[in-house]
Amino acid sequence: DDGTEHRRGTDPLDPDDPGPDCDDDRLADSEEARFGTDECNPDTDGDGVLDGDEVDNGTNPLDPDSDNDGLLDGTELDIGTDPTNPDTDGDGLTDGEELDRGTNPRDADTDDDSFSDGEEVNGVEGDDRFPSDPLDPTDPGGTREPLNPGGLGALGGALIGIGAALLGALGWFLWLLLARRRREGPPGPPSNLAASDEDTLMRFTWDAPTKGGPAETYTLEGTTDDREQPDDTTAWEDVATIDVDDPDEPGVLALPARQAEGITAWRVRGNNEHSDGEPSEWARTEQPDDGDTADASG
Repeated sequence: DDGTEHRRGTDPLDPDDPGPDCDDDRLADSEEARFGTDECNPDTDGDGVLDGDEVDNGTNPLDPDSDNDGLLDGTELDIGTDPTNPDTDGDGLTDGEELDRGTNPRDADTDDDSFSDGEEVNGVEGDDRFPSDPLDPTDPGGTREPLNPGGLGALGGALIGIGAALLGALGWFLWLLLARRRREGPPGPPSNLAASDEDTLMRFTWDAPTKGGPAETYTLEGTTDDREQPDDTTAWEDVATIDVDDPDEPGVLALPARQAEGITAWRVRGNNEHSDGEPSEWARTEQPDDGDTADASG
């Protein structure tokens, strides 16, 4: 009010006069009153980031860990992770979990063994090689135990030779298949997109395209169109893009809930060197009841 402006030395006739900045945190005292921060403490939540920088960066100046991943916002800025995304590299482990385990929160596959850190730690359903060590490129992996030549004799040697020939032929077939897929142009539409509301997070899963060339990245798109059935005139905006390690594996992405505010429907598309692929069927997220997670697919 005018009396407060007078006491703080601001001009009650000038709406653009924010007033003094007691703590030099790039947030005027009048703005700090609006955000609820301490006007004479440059870092209200003690996370190592000035209140003004937090407002500019989209982090919460009242919460030292804006994305609840176990790392202070200031620590995330120091190590290069995203303080508004609990899983910067999208591998299924929070940035804090990765630091605790010694994996790289900016690399989805720390040991470069073609399996994401999250797969190795959390396991893969139906595959008894997991859980495995995300810091050991030979786990899962290694060589199979050879057959006992003494027990099988000549027959064993013949079987080994046939097996090697079949493996060679299979490898050649897979190479041809991959080369053919790469010539097939943009990816087809991903399928089975599901959006789950997990209170502070929005989690998305989908199956890889079965047509067209392999996806090199995925782009998640959202719309604020509140019609029950978005049509061809609906405006979709890019929300997030992630790299693809294995084009045949399902896609997974987690977003902080605040990044999904206002969006009523979602879709995802693959992209490669040719161009953007076809989008998936859209998915809508319903608000969960009593804290339950709600899934919706197109």
